[in-house]
Amino acid sequence: MAVISYFLVHMKGFFTIVSTTVVEDLARMAPPEGM
Repeated sequence: MAVISYFLVHMKGFFTIVSTTVVEDLARMAPPEGM
């Protein structure tokens, strides 16, 4: 069970990093003033 909980915590951190990167990429690709 310890391995499963460690895996879940690790994946949570991984998804947090991925979601942050995706948001930053979208903000970077978006035009500064709409259009």
